[in-house]
Amino acid sequence: MTSALKPLLLTLALGMAGCATAIAQTPGEASTAKLTDLARPAYKACLKAAKGRAEQSACMVQEQAFQDEKLTQTYQRLSKAMTAEQRHALEQSQSAWKAFTQADARLGVALLDPAGLDLSVSDNSILLTIQRQQMLEHLVSLTQ
Repeated sequence: MTSALKPLLLTLALGMAGCATAIAQTPGEASTAKLTDLARPAYKACLKAAKGRAEQSACMVQEQAFQDEKLTQTYQRLSKAMTAEQRHALEQSQSAWKAFTQADARLGVALLDPAGLDLSVSDNSILLTIQRQQMLEHLVSLTQ
């Protein structure tokens, strides 16, 4: 890895960790949650029971679909409670988030998965989706 990439990777890792802990914390509360603690127990169990990459990949595809659906439902609930101007801001935010996740996946592939053998990129995508859903859920709770 080039020395120029190390600061970028550290910044990305710290930013992702900050998003995860910011949602999990209440003011004044310290959190020691790891990013991987955000995943559902069923997903973790599936990965643990998987025999090889093909079965792990199937677990990831199933979990990504579950988390995408959960994110969609939360997005729709939040959208319904908004004015047209707020909804426009939400749409812009969601579009920017999608662009970020695609760029993050490209970075992960470039660094970790040039041969298509590392499943970390898919796992990171799942965690980012979980984080986004939690952030939108937090906004839902603030608007009620």
